[in-house]
Amino acid sequence: MRPSSEARTGFTLIELMLVLTIVGLLLLMAVPSWRHVQTEAVTNEAQLTLDRLVILQLRFFQRHQRYAEASELPLLQALAPEIAAHYRLTVLTQGSAAYRLELLPLDSMTLPALSLDHTGLRSRTDAVSEAWVD
Repeated sequence: MRPSSEARTGFTLIELMLVLTIVGLLLLMAVPSWRHVQTEAVTNEAQLTLDRLVILQLRFFQRHQRYAEASELPLLQALAPEIAAHYRLTVLTQGSAAYRLELLPLDSMTLPALSLDHTGLRSRTDAVSEAWVD
């Protein structure tokens, strides 16, 4: 038998458009879910940063019998780049016996504001406020 002179060597335009449509629909479903995961990862890292700062505050208190101002702790001066890209840190001290650490989001539409004080009271403020538990 002789081979046909019209042998197929590629894909038709319809087949390519169908594949691109399916890939587009899959991306349309995956991207919002991925962004939520990314936002939660940044928030969790910010919470860990506050926990690390509390440890530094406690060490400073043991040495100096007062809590540190923002300029007195090296970690308070420079946040990790992945956190600094999304949050601004403020340290509020009330005399020598109390402090409040706050991470305020640069984009308040997607990230929550986080705070932690000397008593261990944590707060998370966003449109859909969730309890931040240990």
